[in-house]
Amino acid sequence: MKKKKPKNRKKRELQVMRDIIAEKHHGLQPKNYGNRKFMEGSFNVESHEEHLLQVSALLEVCILALDGNAEFHTAMLRHKTAKDSVQMVLQMIIELLPFDDIFKYERIKAILENDIEHRYFPETLK
Repeated sequence: MKKKKPKNRKKRELQVMRDIIAEKHHGLQPKNYGNRKFMEGSFNVESHEEHLLQVSALLEVCILALDGNAEFHTAMLRHKTAKDSVQMVLQMIIELLPFDDIFKYERIKAILENDIEHRYFPETLK
């Protein structure tokens, strides 16, 4: 079903901003990257602050792991190295950084400032 295009420019701007904000998916979603299929995971957070606190905590864990003697003392983890574990967590941290939110913020800011020349200004409003 095709959405109706509001006639009033302000209403169209508000609708575009609502659509931008609504682009969120949670849980595991199937994704295709080239010829490979992956499951993309996501999780809910209460705010941007909570999200950044979680990313910071993961970074602190990596720092502490690298700063210590880098040995695991449980039998289940003896075959693991701290370097490999920290590397995996750092890759996850990069994925958790809010690049999409920053991109959405830039798009909304361009609309509010009516900056048609901005590279993130939506084509539908030009």
